[in-house]
Amino acid sequence: MGMNMVTNRFVFRTVELPKMPTPDAYLKVAPYLIEKAWSAAKSDLSGLSSLTGLKLGGIEADSMAIRGRLRNAGGEGPGRLEFDVALFNFSLEVWVYYPGGAPGAESLAKVAVTKDVEAYREFLTRLNGWSLSGKKLVTDADLKAFSKEFPPKLPKPTVYKNYAELAKKSKEDLAAFRAWSKKHWKAAKAFDDLDKSAKLKADDPARGTALKAIDAALKDYYASL
Repeated sequence: MGMNMVTNRFVFRTVELPKMPTPDAYLKVAPYLIEKAWSAAKSDLSGLSSLTGLKLGGIEADSMAIRGRLRNAGGEGPGRLEFDVALFNFSLEVWVYYPGGAPGAESLAKVAVTKDVEAYREFLTRLNGWSLSGKKLVTDADLKAFSKEFPPKLPKPTVYKNYAELAKKSKEDLAAFRAWSKKHWKAAKAFDDLDKSAKLKADDPARGTALKAIDAALKDYYASL
């Protein structure tokens, strides 16, 4: 069964590359500024890296500067360089690119995203807890939409042979059963009759009837889960 994967991206750091009188002058300055910016970007992404296994390596600033090129023969630099983090269908990536029209973009880091539903849910939950400058790759709305598409599987409850065993062994399971009964009129009536007969003797017919009704409701409860 296919999934509607969560996708999002945002720019988290920019660096202004200055205008220079000649290409040679630009190529001397730009690599230093790019490497400095990438060092700061890696610090920004350290939390994301630890959450996802994203490996942040080095950067070929000279190669990027060549691809970026100058905008014109007069030696004007490419302006603003931007670092972008992106969640795609099956990968989480970090990109650097020139948004002002100059050619060239480079993927600096990449990690695959699982296709398994439950593993993906856990991945989204971890990403939902990460933000940078108030921006998130996975918002609360994204997580809610995924949970609606693929509701979490509830753990199977302990099955007791009857109500008496349930009441004796687990207050938590009893509370869950009673909470469920409030939305099911037969079970709600069974609890009401059970509570009313609580002070009766064990051999009282009314008490026996109430116990049979609550045992039947317990079976309905298990069948609904």
